[in-house]
Amino acid sequence: MAIVTYSADELKKMSSATDWAKVDALTDEEITRAALSDPDNPPLTEDALLRMHPVKERISITLNHEVVDFFKRHGKGWQAKLNDILQQYVDSHRAT
Repeated sequence: MAIVTYSADELKKMSSATDWAKVDALTDEEITRAALSDPDNPPLTEDALLRMHPVKERISITLNHEVVDFFKRHGKGWQAKLNDILQQYVDSHRAT
């Protein structure tokens, strides 16, 4: 299957098979009911939503010099790496 690209102007000229008036007339309840009944698209859990867009909090923390030095030696992104390791710890202990 080939990938086809279109310019914005080309897309504007194309007709749509969607009945937008019908879509616009749907209530939130109808949309929710239709989404929940779709077997190919189960609802996301709160945990899955947080993982998609994790909320990060800026804090001040005191760590041993050895720990900070170890991560800083690995260069740019050391704070993200430290966060990943802490997240793995949380995940592995969440079920217990």
